[in-house]
This record gives sequence, structure tokens and C-alpha cells, in this order.
Amino acid sequence: MAELERPIRTVLLPAALVARLAQGALQEQVAVDRCDELEELVGSFNSMASELQARLAELGRRNQELAPVQRMDRQMLAGTPLEEILNEVVRASAELAGAAACFLLQAGPEGKMLPPAAVHAPTH
Repeated sequence: MAELERPIRTVLLPAALVARLAQGALQEQVAVDRCDELEELVGSFNSMASELQARLAELGRRNQELAPVQRMDRQMLAGTPLEEILNEVVRASAELAGAAACFLLQAGPEGKMLPPAAVHAPTH
């Protein structure tokens, strides 16, 4: 009977791995001490979990980068005055660039520089 239990237990192992992956446990890896198709299958699931984890982390980073743009988009759709939108553009530009300050300069007639249209210089 023990000979029959090993294959069943081994087949249940990948099923348990798939269930954990579906629940988001992407950091889990499963070791199999066999040299057959089942080992290859579990290895593929382990690789898939690692790749998904890396892609989710990258997606999180990109979403953080897009947050300022999404704020500006919401402001524009809400009919926010242009001056406030420009201030948000300058603040978001400083945030995306990792700059301590950012200015939006404007040129007047004949290229003469006018006072900044928007400024972001946080005080600490």
C-alpha cells in the first residue's frame, strides 16, 4: 500500500502548489526528489511563481511612478483651475525626477522671462 501512496502524495503536491500560487503565495518553492515529468512540472511552477513575483514587483513600481500623472488626470477631469493643474504638474515633475525643487518658467514677448508660472520647493 505504501507504494501506491507515494505517487498519489506526489501528484497532490503540485496541486497544493497551484492552490497556494492562486492565493498569491508566490514566494513559495517546492522541492521534489524525483527525476521525471513531475519534477519538471514542479520546476516549471516554481519558475512561474518567481517570474510572477518579479513582474508584480515591477508593476507596483510602475504604478507608483504613474500616481502623479493619475492625480493630474483627475484634476483635469474635475475642472480644476489651470493654475492648480500647473502646480500639480510641477510637483509631480519634481517627484518623478527626485528633485528637491522644480519650476515652470514662462517666456513673455520677445523671449523675455516672466516670473515662474508654478513652483514646487517644499520646506523641510
